[in-house]
Amino acid sequence: MGHSDKVMWAEFSPDDRFIATSSWDKTVRIWNAVNGDLIHTLTGATDQSCQGIFSPDGKLIAVGARDNQVRIWNVESGELLHTLHGYTGWSPDRSFHFSPDGKVLAAGGAAGTLRVFDVSTGEKISRYQLVGHSDNAMWAEFSSDDRFIATSSFDGTVRIWNAVNGDILHIIMGVFKQSWEGAFSPDGKLIAVGAMDDQVYIWNIERGNCFIRCMGPPAGDAAFTSRRTERCLQLGV
Repeated sequence: MGHSDKVMWAEFSPDDRFIATSSWDKTVRIWNAVNGDLIHTLTGATDQSCQGIFSPDGKLIAVGARDNQVRIWNVESGELLHTLHGYTGWSPDRSFHFSPDGKVLAAGGAAGTLRVFDVSTGEKISRYQLVGHSDNAMWAEFSSDDRFIATSSFDGTVRIWNAVNGDILHIIMGVFKQSWEGAFSPDGKLIAVGAMDDQVYIWNIERGNCFIRCMGPPAGDAAFTSRRTERCLQLGV
């Protein structure tokens, strides 16, 4: 019943009904979060399945795999809805994110290019091919108000994009090593990004300036708490 290789991602659905997991055994599994029963085993990937994400309404999941594709499934039925192509290499970290309304999925890959897809059709939105990073795109996320997309990369930069037309707004530099995963503050005014220079950086979205730099252990992740967002930051290793 269980995975036969390393589990790379596990997440509760927003309504707490399901748990989704992905594994290097090339499968994605949907479990009942109440009793632990296996509901669906989702197949199709021809190489290791890596990170994933639920849509905001919990009806869909998107999972990236090392066969250079992202797949979107219906959680209730287990139906494979779309297979998103166009990558020359896939970064195993979570470099994709649904928009707050769940209609769009932004996905980055090892080539450093971010593509944005219409979730209803699986088609790439042409105006959204965001080109600029010179190495793996490790994180991509929409702001809570749908105005911005933020990305981080192994090239050491963080970039802020206009979510409407795809224009680059800020190229944020100053990280001494690879930039990893980040997070928007709940009000969408700040982003925090962890880096392999043992620091977490917090930037103002509108101005693009770094006003806090937190020293600590190597930070592969960063997340704001839901309260007192300007003051509280949770760090991940």
